[in-house]
Amino acid sequence: MNIYVDGCSYTAGYNLDKKYSLASLVGNYLNAEVVDKSRVGKSNYSIALDLYTNTEKFDLYIIGWTYSSRIEFDLDSYIVDGSSSRINIDLGNNPNGEYLENEYSILQSKFFRYASRMPVLSNYFIDTSALLLADQKYCFFSWEQRNTKQNLFYPIISKEYRQQDTENWQHTGHLTKHGMEKLANMVLEIYDKQK
Repeated sequence: MNIYVDGCSYTAGYNLDKKYSLASLVGNYLNAEVVDKSRVGKSNYSIALDLYTNTEKFDLYIIGWTYSSRIEFDLDSYIVDGSSSRINIDLGNNPNGEYLENEYSILQSKFFRYASRMPVLSNYFIDTSALLLADQKYCFFSWEQRNTKQNLFYPIISKEYRQQDTENWQHTGHLTKHGMEKLANMVLEIYDKQK
């Protein structure tokens, strides 16, 4: 069995050992080969584009749609994940780092000034991705309430399963190891119902 997993840090297992990523946990439970495209800061735009180039190859698709305020910028062939709250980036030893960091600041300030339709665009990405996978098995879940035509699963994970890493960590903190295991079990329940 081959599984495709994508999402942001809530799917990748922020600040946790890779074995607690959603991809690793589901792969181990199902004894499956997994392609994990999730990463910290990934946007719905990036998730949809990656999915578009990876259809008809997997037995199960698991997509954790993220917050609609995120976007991807391509700065001179260097992909940078942006968000309305991410004012700066640090490209470290990149030879063009300072130039790209300045460009990001300019793009970010202009883009988010005019980005009032980002929630609608994110809903569009979800609904069109569901159409792409119409004949496939998939589980879509979201960390943000949405108005999509596609049914979504909204994981409700209580504060004892969350890291204390955000101001509102009781509701928005990244998941702990046990929280990731709980999420994996929720996803597997949905998969079992599709069999």
